[in-house]
Amino acid sequence: MPKKVDSNRKETVGDMDDGLLTRFDLYMGFGVFAVLTNVLVLIVLWSRKEMRTTLVLFQALAFSDLINGVSYIFAGAVRRHSVESGRFHDYIHPMDCAKAIFPAFLILGGLLPAFMNFMLSLERLIAIQFIAFYKRSCNFTGKIVLALVVWIVGMFMMNDSSTVLRSRMCDVLKASGKKYGITHFALVSVLFFVSFVLLVIVAFMANQKKVDDNMATRLLLLVLLRRVLASSVTRNKTCYSTRIVPWLNPT
Repeated sequence: MPKKVDSNRKETVGDMDDGLLTRFDLYMGFGVFAVLTNVLVLIVLWSRKEMRTTLVLFQALAFSDLINGVSYIFAGAVRRHSVESGRFHDYIHPMDCAKAIFPAFLILGGLLPAFMNFMLSLERLIAIQFIAFYKRSCNFTGKIVLALVVWIVGMFMMNDSSTVLRSRMCDVLKASGKKYGITHFALVSVLFFVSFVLLVIVAFMANQKKVDDNMATRLLLLVLLRRVLASSVTRNKTCYSTRIVPWLNPT
C-alpha cells in the first residue's frame, strides 16, 4: 500500500511539473517577445533627433516594458531550472528566495510601466489644458527629471518590501508578503485605470478644442488608449485569477 501511494504521488507531481514547464516556457516566450518589440520601439525613437528629445517619456515607458519582459525571462528560466533539477518542491528559506534575481525584477517590471503610463497620460492632459505651462515647464530636461522620479519611486517601493516567501515559485504576492503584494497589484491596476480615464478625458477635450488636427497626435492618443486598456485588463485578470483568489480562498 505505501508503494502505491508513493507511485500516485510521483505521478501527480510529474503531471504538475509538466504543467509548470509549459507555463514557464510561455513566460520566457512572452518575455522574449516583449524585449524584442520594445528594443525595436527604442531603435525607432532614437532614429531621429526630434523623437529623441520630444518623446522622452515614451522611451522611458519602452525601457520599463523591456524590464518587464526581462523579468518574465528570468522568472521562467530560474523556475524551469528548479523543476528540472528536482528542487522546485523542496523547502526554501526566505533569505534564499530573497537572493534570487527575478522577484525584484517582477516587482519593478510591474510598477514602472504602470507609473510611466500614468505620467504619460497626465502629461497629455497638461499639454491640452495648460498649454502655456506645458510649453514652459515640460521641456527635455523636465521630462528627464520626471522619468527619473518615476524610476526612483519604483525602486523605493521595490526595496521597501520584505521577502517572506517559502516557495521556489517566488511570485510577487508571496515574495513581498501578502499586505505588500495585494497593495502592489491594487496600485498597478488603479494606475492603469486612472491612465485610461485621463486619456479618455484628453481625447474628449482635444476634440472639443479642435487642437488635435495633427494626425500624428491623434495616432499617439489612440496608441496610448489601446495600450493602457490592454495592459489594465490583462493585469487585472492575471492579478485576480492567480493572486487574489488563491489568497482569499486558501485550500
